[in-house]
Amino acid sequence: MGGFWRGAPAWGATSLLRLYVRTVNRNRVVIDASVCVKWVVDEEYSEYAWRIRDEHLRGVVQAVMPSIGVAEVLNALRKYVSRGLLKADYVAEAVEILSSSGIELHQVDWGLAGEALELALGRGLSVYDGIYVALAKRLGAELYTADQKLVEKAGVGFVKHVKEYGM
Repeated sequence: MGGFWRGAPAWGATSLLRLYVRTVNRNRVVIDASVCVKWVVDEEYSEYAWRIRDEHLRGVVQAVMPSIGVAEVLNALRKYVSRGLLKADYVAEAVEILSSSGIELHQVDWGLAGEALELALGRGLSVYDGIYVALAKRLGAELYTADQKLVEKAGVGFVKHVKEYGM
């Protein structure tokens, strides 16, 4: 066999499967709306978000968001238009780019919502932020955000500021 399995030690099938699953999960990164917006808007920390975007587009990582992230991204872009910072035609193009970028969207089920509510109540997060944290925990992935308060309130090692990506 070539590729991933080349040079792999002679482990049993179960050990190889566990290694494969850990590798797949390590290659998934959850991004929140603040990072996703920075994929198409040049602002503070955008250069770090672009690293994730570029690695995602090259297939190095798989960017993941909960489906509610789409609404959050669109609302943020709408605010840029209403404040006169972006033109509506640019935002329409940016939405098209994001929708075709292959970000893996996860539906928010009641189990995930319950975990998010528990995090929100226990750590002072919004339920929206709790959903991102709960999704990252469920997937065994890191969550990247441009929201330092989220990093601090979450208080877990897998929630990181976007400027830490690749470090």
